[in-house]
Amino acid sequence: MTTYYYYADATGANDGTSEADAWTDFENALESIAAGDILYMKKSASRVNLGGNKVVSMAAPNSTATTIVEGYETTPGDGERWQGGATQAVTINAGGNVIFKNIDYETNNSAYAWSNNNAIDHAYYYNCRFVNTNTGTGAEAFNIRFYTHCINCYFESSNNSTTGGVVLVQTNDGASFHSCVFRGNRGCYSQGTGVNVPLVFTGCVFTDGSVEAMEIGIDVDLINSTNEAAIFNVTECTFYGFGTDAIAIRELPNINTYPYNLNVIQNNIFYGSSATNAINIEDASVNTGLLIVGNAYGGVTNQVNGGGTNLQNLDAVTLSDDPFTDGANLDFSLNSTSGGGADCKDAAYPTTIQGLASTSGRHIGASQYTAEGGESISIF
Repeated sequence: MTTYYYYADATGANDGTSEADAWTDFENALESIAAGDILYMKKSASRVNLGGNKVVSMAAPNSTATTIVEGYETTPGDGERWQGGATQAVTINAGGNVIFKNIDYETNNSAYAWSNNNAIDHAYYYNCRFVNTNTGTGAEAFNIRFYTHCINCYFESSNNSTTGGVVLVQTNDGASFHSCVFRGNRGCYSQGTGVNVPLVFTGCVFTDGSVEAMEIGIDVDLINSTNEAAIFNVTECTFYGFGTDAIAIRELPNINTYPYNLNVIQNNIFYGSSATNAINIEDASVNTGLLIVGNAYGGVTNQVNGGGTNLQNLDAVTLSDDPFTDGANLDFSLNSTSGGGADCKDAAYPTTIQGLASTSGRHIGASQYTAEGGESISIF
């Protein structure tokens, strides 16, 4: 394992061996490190203009050594994000077993801001921010073409495409997201999740963007031809201000033909803006095979629409008031209003776990517990 540095403003030897002698070219830095190396990316005084679209082919993955690409401002490990972007797109085209930490990439590009392409596997994104301000059709913030996990990441786009999203998960690909924020017309759009891959959201927030109001939070197709998703799981998420559906399921796998698919929607808050549905099952030919439990609903005409015979909406909480302190200004801490936030506190199912003496005390939605000094959820 070797440690290297990238800093666009460096004036030294340009060999990556130190901050002073850091590589100054983004693509060269990522392509020069070996599997298992660490590349520290120092934040410049302003966003780094990459000068053109970048297609980056990193080293092939190593099964015994993880590659780290980590942004910082003053000292490696300070948790600050490297910042880049102007009008270019970044495509991570090859590599794997890599963690991208503290990356902030904001651009105005007609395709996407950042893509995890189909030749990079085992890719993880930690504390990253991806924004695309382009208003054209298909201008995503994050494009997923191979299995990806994101934790504490922020995604926003300004396009209003009905066949794309802030995050686009392409055909036969999957992803998982934990404590991520999605802002824009469609938070996450899957073209056809299949080949036994997962699509998982836990503790995420879906809400209006700074340019585009949210119409649909998650818009999914859970089968592509003869390939079905392994699992679709939406747990302890918050959907706020959506105008049409919080979750739209365009297609479900036929239960008799594809027995391996599991779908769970549990302990989420759905609070729309005079919306039509919280959960909308559009596939009339297959409209069961989901477990829906412990969700809180408000600001919608239908809690669940399109479900088949005996599709259960278990332990539902009906909200008569906005549950958040100030959702319009991105404060998603739960208020204490009866019929609102008070009904979501300590109410996530199950409140009593079998075999244990204590109650769980978990909240419904993404704001899970109260920290000393107040309750908050980061939204950057």
